[in-house]
Amino acid sequence: MASLRPLTRPVSSLPRPWAAKQLGQPANSSTLFRNSSTLPRRSASAASSSSGKASARATRAGVAFSLILTLAVGAYSLHRFPLHLEAAPHSQHAAASLLPPSQTSQEEDFHIDSATSQKLPRRIASPASFALVNGSGKDDSLVLLASGVRTVSFLRVQVYVAALYVLERPFEDFMRGQGKASGSSGESLEQTMRQALEAGVPMVLKIVPVKNTDFAHLRDGFTRAVQLRQKYLRKTPTPPSEEQEESLSLSLQRLKECFPKASLKKGEHLDLVFQPSRVTAPSAGAVGGKGVDLTFEHDKVVLGTVQYDTRGGNMDVARLLFQAYVADKDPVSEVFKKAVSQKIFPPSQ
Repeated sequence: MASLRPLTRPVSSLPRPWAAKQLGQPANSSTLFRNSSTLPRRSASAASSSSGKASARATRAGVAFSLILTLAVGAYSLHRFPLHLEAAPHSQHAAASLLPPSQTSQEEDFHIDSATSQKLPRRIASPASFALVNGSGKDDSLVLLASGVRTVSFLRVQVYVAALYVLERPFEDFMRGQGKASGSSGESLEQTMRQALEAGVPMVLKIVPVKNTDFAHLRDGFTRAVQLRQKYLRKTPTPPSEEQEESLSLSLQRLKECFPKASLKKGEHLDLVFQPSRVTAPSAGAVGGKGVDLTFEHDKVVLGTVQYDTRGGNMDVARLLFQAYVADKDPVSEVFKKAVSQKIFPPSQ
């Protein structure tokens, strides 16, 4: 059996504290803390670093908890107390047949023209020149029936949006009385709308330019539209008489005098107000039904009126200009005519 070898390493070569312990002597304090001046600094720095990290973790945890609490309270509030948006009030006599169903309050107030993105009010206040007709007063509003863009040249340059507004109750009474709602009468759109005008239904044709223009440009366009209808009437089996031609010529001159020498900016509007004549009492046997007055308005200011001339019969400026927009042949705007036709003669379900 091998004997244990004695410790060959001298005690003096061991670290002093350990050697002192081995010899049963107290360790020398100066030896133990020879670098005591640096130890406290290291301890303080480490403690400060640990404390900072803990504080940062606590701050992040607090922010996260606050955010979660805020979201939870908000979700509970919306569930317990739902938000209600105010919708535009409906008229007592609102007609579903004229106005399409709306989903939001903004859609209830306006119609957006699909071709130009022009915003059009679904209802407008009574024009300044509105007369007291069919039991309706100046506080009656008019409802949007249809709208469409007017384009020119083969490039289809957009000029303005035409929007037709009707006095709701008289128009619906006419449609029910004439059986036009289903299109069963077999009459064309031009004939139907002319009869509505002659029956005394007030209407407003709102012209909204899609680019800057002037009143003179619109005036010339309206004049050409009337003259084109006059040309077609001359080719019918019963052409206009000389007296009717003279009456129409004077009325066209009056139309031109209604327009100021001023510009009309994009988005502004010119209103063409069609209503039963205020200067002549309609007679039951009159050719072409009731006379119609045409008034031009801009921002509730009356620019001028072309009054019905009894000598013209059914060949007056108001009637011809209105028919130009819904004409069977060469209407001012095919898009506008189609939109009106879809409301008057809706496709069968």
